[in-house]
Amino acid sequence: MESRNLLTSPHCNPTDPACLDVLTTAYHTLLCATLLTWSPPHPLTPTTFADFILSVLNGLPSTSNDSDKLPSRKSIFGDYLVDMIWTIDTELDELLNEARASVASLGEAKVTSKDVANLVNKARKAQQNVETDKQRIPAIVMKLLVSVPSVCLELV
Repeated sequence: MESRNLLTSPHCNPTDPACLDVLTTAYHTLLCATLLTWSPPHPLTPTTFADFILSVLNGLPSTSNDSDKLPSRKSIFGDYLVDMIWTIDTELDELLNEARASVASLGEAKVTSKDVANLVNKARKAQQNVETDKQRIPAIVMKLLVSVPSVCLELV
């Protein structure tokens, strides 16, 4: 409840750079908590993430903005959310390429020491985590589309 309340004010003024920073930090942290790559100490499921967003948005005060010419706070947030997901997906692509290169180069190493074996295992685990997360991103997007369609129409 407290974390939802902290986000109400920034959601009410999403075009303010300070508010955008708060929203970006909060939702980036929560989104990363749904992914294995960053080993979150308290992981979230995609459902929990989407439900949290929905609960925050449903708790926002209504607007008196009758103008169809101005984007709503929810659509502005939807744009930010789309950008954030794409950014994280791009980061995962880069990490996956690095992990694959590490596995390949370490796998070709002629040294058969315990340290090299540990490095290979860590690189493979990192690669596996990123590959899992790359599959999880579409699941998160689908969950958001189902749970928060008014915000996420831009995702399709």
